Amino acid sequence: MKVSQSVDFHLQYHRANSKKNTLKTCELVLVDLLRDLANETLGQQCTSPGHMLLAARDE
Repeated sequence: MKVSQSVDFHLQYHRANSKKNTLKTCELVLVDLLRDLANETLGQQCTSPGHMLLAARDE
């Protein structure tokens, strides 16, 4: 599954189940994620700047 598909599913969930401010926050964060990782496949080794930033944060 592509990151763009998973983001779309995530946003669909929040549109149906979350409050307006939660949805706005998710959209804000996920737009940045999509910019860097939209064509990546989940579980794929990724070297894009966005992925490296997320990986560094988790260390």
